[in-house]
Amino acid sequence: MSLFFVSHETCRLHRAPSSHPECPERLQAIEQALDASPLGRRVIRLEARPVTREQLERVHAPEYLDLVEASVPPPGQWDMLDTGDTYLCEHSLEAARLAAGAGGAAGGRGV
Repeated sequence: MSLFFVSHETCRLHRAPSSHPECPERLQAIEQALDASPLGRRVIRLEARPVTREQLERVHAPEYLDLVEASVPPPGQWDMLDTGDTYLCEHSLEAARLAAGAGGAAGGRGV
């Protein structure tokens, strides 16, 4: 069995304006833990590929995707996508597309 770690440098650019757990440091912590683990030598690192709009529309209404795209703030600013804790910065949409497409990077590789 293979162990994949699928990520992309752009995912490190998604950041909330506070000490939110969804931060670039979480990716760094995961990578460091894998490297320090006996599993580290078995990890296959892959670069995530962005999901397409067509793929997203299989699970989300086009109107919702339009809302998310329109909610991305200008550089250096943050906004909330909902009343919960879903922050958006200028890189969030691209990071989300890469995260959603990450499974495709591992697909067909013996998983």
